[in-house]
Amino acid sequence: MGRLLFLIVGALAAVAGCGGSDARRVEPVYDEATGQLELLKYDADGDARPDTWSYMEGTRVVRVEIDRDGDGRIDRWEYYDANQRIEKVGSSRANDGKPDSWAYYDISGAISRLELSKQRDGIVDRIEYYQNGALARADEEIL
Repeated sequence: MGRLLFLIVGALAAVAGCGGSDARRVEPVYDEATGQLELLKYDADGDARPDTWSYMEGTRVVRVEIDRDGDGRIDRWEYYDANQRIEKVGSSRANDGKPDSWAYYDISGAISRLELSKQRDGIVDRIEYYQNGALARADEEIL
């Protein structure tokens, strides 16, 4: 959530025209028809290339995509609910830009479920359920 807050603060500084070098690392994109903010591109590592894309509905973050290693492929997909709480995080375990695991979080922010596509085809074939931060059980489809 700290990264999300930093993105929003940085974007507001960029839009307001203040804020120094961090403000220049954020590029807002607006819908031409409505004028509504729809995307924030952010250069988190300062290499002059965006590596974080926050998809917006005005001031509300809907989804964030992150290229953590700078290879030009998304490694992490974050999805937010209407109250700006993270609901789900997708990851590419093979680091190839394709999500193959999805972590779901409860209202407190704790992981409640992890879905895996072991064949990396987008079809979930293992689901792990968590309680109090520990694996409680797992269901797996045997192929």
